[in-house]
Amino acid sequence: MGLHLSSPARAQDDAGRLRQFEGEATRRGERRERREARMSSREPRNRSWFDDDDEDDGVIASLVTGILAGLVAAGDLTLDRMEWFEGDGGDAFVRRPGDPDLVLFRADLNVQRLSSDLWGYDGRMEGGYGPAAGQLRVTHFRELDPAENLTLAQLHGLYRISWSPRYEFGIGFGAAMLNGDHTRFGASATLPFTYAPHPAIQFRIAPTWFTLRGTTTSDYDLSVALVRPYHSYRIGYRRLRAGPERLHGPYVGLAFHY
Repeated sequence: MGLHLSSPARAQDDAGRLRQFEGEATRRGERRERREARMSSREPRNRSWFDDDDEDDGVIASLVTGILAGLVAAGDLTLDRMEWFEGDGGDAFVRRPGDPDLVLFRADLNVQRLSSDLWGYDGRMEGGYGPAAGQLRVTHFRELDPAENLTLAQLHGLYRISWSPRYEFGIGFGAAMLNGDHTRFGASATLPFTYAPHPAIQFRIAPTWFTLRGTTTSDYDLSVALVRPYHSYRIGYRRLRAGPERLHGPYVGLAFHY
């Protein structure tokens, strides 16, 4: 009678790409462990009021105030694009229903090929008015051999800036969820940017970073779209990286925007 032995190393070798990626993305971060060890070993010390550098605090406060004022001013310009202007060419900068920028509502459906037996199915919804918007993106990865599934959900509140139909920049913060063998939640941030050299062509880059258990995963999405009123056809390339593990490949998609 034979005796079969199994080990964690053997189980890791038998795992597919999705399980290996999930393991890296949710592995407790070494930096976090080192930081917590330093904090626990650090002895408290007495500080006097004279230890504070008031001059440095003033510089930082001025810098933060300036950045916030700039964002508010940019938001006002973005709101101006949502209104109709009469005048010398001013209407050329106004956002009209069906345009792909500063959408009131948008829905994307994408299909990504990562390998011959690994596919990604991606849906994104965005809604808002002017600079304020919310975005939800859900991606379901499916591996055929071995049979594994992994779902990534990303929810962001967006502050959109656009002073021209050619450009749109966003700053987003929110949360991410990764669901495979386990379900993990963490913080997420994104900085999407679009550039339209022609009304019928739009380039988009959307880097996103999310942290689960102290480990940061990067998500880079680069694409180009053929724009039509109320809809667009898009091709792109998306890469997710968690430590040494990567999920990447080209995708095609269809978007509806109002």
